[in-house]
Amino acid sequence: METGEAAHQAARSDTLRRLAAVGLAGYGVVHLLVAWLALQLAWREHGVTAGPGRTADASGAVAVLAGSPAGPVLLWALTVGFTGLSLWQAVEVLRHRHSVPPPGPERRRTFLRVLRSGGTALVYGYLALITARAALSGGSGRPAEQASARGVLAMPFGPLLVVAAGVVTVVIGGYQVQKGWRAAFGNELDLDPFDRRVRRLVRVLCQVGFATKGLALVLVGGVLIWAGATVDPEQATGLDGAVRAIADARYGPHLLTVIAVGIGLFSVYCFARARHPVS
Repeated sequence: METGEAAHQAARSDTLRRLAAVGLAGYGVVHLLVAWLALQLAWREHGVTAGPGRTADASGAVAVLAGSPAGPVLLWALTVGFTGLSLWQAVEVLRHRHSVPPPGPERRRTFLRVLRSGGTALVYGYLALITARAALSGGSGRPAEQASARGVLAMPFGPLLVVAAGVVTVVIGGYQVQKGWRAAFGNELDLDPFDRRVRRLVRVLCQVGFATKGLALVLVGGVLIWAGATVDPEQATGLDGAVRAIADARYGPHLLTVIAVGIGLFSVYCFARARHPVS
C-alpha cells in the first residue's frame, strides 16, 4: 500500500478520530484552566503571585489537574488524547503532501495547510509530553521547562532562535486573529444538528475566542522577541511571563480579564469541534 493511500485511510480512521475528540475536549479544559489562572493573577491582592506550580499557561493548567483527586487518571487521558491529536495532524500532513494539485492558488493553499497541520501536530505533541511528564512526576516539571527556555539564549545562536520563535508566534497569533475575524473555521465544526440561533451563538463565541487567543499569542511573541533582542533570559517566560507583565501594568487587570475571558471562550471551539473532528 502506498504512503498516500495509507494516509487517506488513517485520516478516516474512527479510532484516530475518537482519540482526537478526547484530545480536543482536553484542549478545551486546558484553555478554561489557563483562563481561570489568568483571572486569579489579574486580581491577586497586593502583588501576591498565583503560587508554586500555578503559572498562567498550559503547564500551570496541567499542574492544577495534577493536584486534583483524579489527577493521574485525567493526565493520562489527556496524554492519550493529545497524542491522538498529534498523530491525526501528522496524518493530515502526509495526506496533503501526497495529493499536491497543479501549480496555482490551490497548490499554495495546500502548502499552507501542510504547514498549519505540521505546526499543530508539534503543539499537540508538546502538550502530550508535558501531560505525560506531569503524570509521572506529579506536576513538578515547570522549573525544568523554564531552564530549557532560558538556556536557549546561552547557545551561540540562541538569541536569533528566540527572536525567530517570537516572530513565528506573532505570525501564528495574527493568523488566529484574522481567522476569528473572518470566522474562517466554519468547515471545522459540525453544527447542523443545532438550532440556527445556537449555531450563530457558537460561531460568535468562537470568533471572540480565536481573536483573543491570537492577541495573547502576539503578546507572547513580543515578549520572546524582546528577550532575544536584549539577550535577557528573565524575559523568556512565554505566556505566563506575558500575562504577568500585563497584570502589572496600570490597566493590566482589566486587559488581562478580557484576554482571560477570550482564552476561556476558545474552549467553545474546542468542545464544538470535539463533537466531530474534521480537517
